[in-house]
Amino acid sequence: MTAGSTNLASSRQDRAGGGYLPTLDGWRAIAILLVLMCHGGLFYFSPHGPHPSGRLQTYAARGWIGVDIFFAISGFLICTRLLREQQKTGGISLRSFYIRRAFRILPPYLLYLAVVGLLAAGGWIIVQKQEIISALLFVRNYLPAVNTPDIGWYTGHFWSLAVEEHFYLLWPTLLLLLRRRRANLAALALIIAIAIWRTIDLHYAIFFPNAGHIFDHRTDTRLDSLLWGCVFAIAFTSGAGHRWLTKWINPLVWLCSVVLVIVLAKYMNAITDALRPPLFAAIVAATVVHPRWLVGRILEDGRLRWIGRISYSLYIWQQLFLVGDLIPRPLPFGRFQEVPLSFVCIFLCAIASYYLVERPLLGLGHRLTRPHPSSSIASSSSIAVIASAGSSV
Repeated sequence: MTAGSTNLASSRQDRAGGGYLPTLDGWRAIAILLVLMCHGGLFYFSPHGPHPSGRLQTYAARGWIGVDIFFAISGFLICTRLLREQQKTGGISLRSFYIRRAFRILPPYLLYLAVVGLLAAGGWIIVQKQEIISALLFVRNYLPAVNTPDIGWYTGHFWSLAVEEHFYLLWPTLLLLLRRRRANLAALALIIAIAIWRTIDLHYAIFFPNAGHIFDHRTDTRLDSLLWGCVFAIAFTSGAGHRWLTKWINPLVWLCSVVLVIVLAKYMNAITDALRPPLFAAIVAATVVHPRWLVGRILEDGRLRWIGRISYSLYIWQQLFLVGDLIPRPLPFGRFQEVPLSFVCIFLCAIASYYLVERPLLGLGHRLTRPHPSSSIASSSSIAVIASAGSSV
């Protein structure tokens, strides 16, 4: 690829100067649809569901890889934006970063917790006090996702947000202190350490001897999923690394990686746990580097990108309606918690959450951190950031 074509691809991906990568919205859509397929299919195809099928239930259960895609996206995008800021300003504003993250993550999150808290107080659903407290402190991933058949489900999905928040606390500071090259080495060292620790703990159950059900939820066993995204982001934002990615990640390599991920999804062991994160990061990064591939054009389809934009709200609210076999019958909200009405409720809640809460406050977070324009270029760049705020991670 020539320098000119590299710049063209880069400018296309960083449209409006805000670092917006439209391909990633398509990936968010795929990730959330996989999660919905997983949670919905677990009951719909279960022996007690409307269409019992052990085979289809097994396939639906593999939708958990949607969370791995979310982790790869977050690591890649957050690191890319931090590196672009560092290249542009010579530093990273942790204050601005955390203000934007707070306005991005907290409003829908706290709204959902308030709703389930009120429903629990009214006796509609069962939510334990420690669930709410651990969710507020972002340590929900160190509690069991489900304690008993009727307790734990409604906040169980917040384990993944806890992992992301811990990543937000670690990586920006690490990148600020170590800069690009040494941060890359630190990320690789952490990845190796986590792989070794995960293998040891999987075998000996050192950390939580009798809690294998939260093994895959803990930050200390899942952080490498985000760190691999950072490794590819560091390559993506450097000239030599970008050229390497462009040269070696071709359609055949990409397709083989996808097939390998699908095969590995059948197995849960130390080897597959170590192989999946770099594969997901490579698959996502390839479509950003090559947005004109057919898969890139599909990912940038307007309908798919719209689902991607509301994917965070979809993820937040889906747990209230897709309850599977884990909540005793009769269900608190009847058929509204059964497929297909459950999906209608999820999308209605997510749309309201996105347009009434998430997007306005996300824009406010960007306005609060907008630097004072010292030139017309800086001013137009800041306006573009706000314009693309609705598509941020």
